[in-house]
Order: sequence, then structure tokens, then C-alpha cells
Amino acid sequence: MTAGVPPERARANAVRDVALRLLAVVAVTAAAGAAGRTSAALALVVATSAACLIPPHPHTPAARRCRRRPPDRLAARPPRLLEHL
Repeated sequence: MTAGVPPERARANAVRDVALRLLAVVAVTAAAGAAGRTSAALALVVATSAACLIPPHPHTPAARRCRRRPPDRLAARPPRLLEHL
């Protein structure tokens, strides 16, 4: 059996990553909002762009890291009991 990240922890990592990005966008927009409406709009665009372009943390689940094939050739075959049905 291979060691990996349990689904609960992977989900928690993904939620944490999204929450931190959202919090950063809100904080930057709120801080710029004190200076004026135009600067708040510009800060919102810049912060949202940065949140979308910064790569996720390595512990955040991603489809590119999922195994696409079974671990060995025999694992892809159905049980022998099904051959006789």
C-alpha cells in the first residue's frame, strides 16, 4: 500500500488555499478602499490577478498529481470469479 494524503486532509488543504487567497484579495481591496474608489477597483483587479496566477501550495490536491493507471498490470483485471459467471 502506498502512503498518501487522505481525502479529508486533501480537502482541508484545498479549502485552506482558497480561503487564504480570498482573504488576501479582501484585505488588499479593503486597505486600498480607504484611499478611494478608483484605487480600490485597481487593487481588486491586481489582487485577483495575483491570486489566480500564483501557483497553489504543493499540498493542495491537483489532478495532474493523481495516478491515471493502476499500480500494476494485474490490478486492472477483474476477479477470476467474474470470468465464470
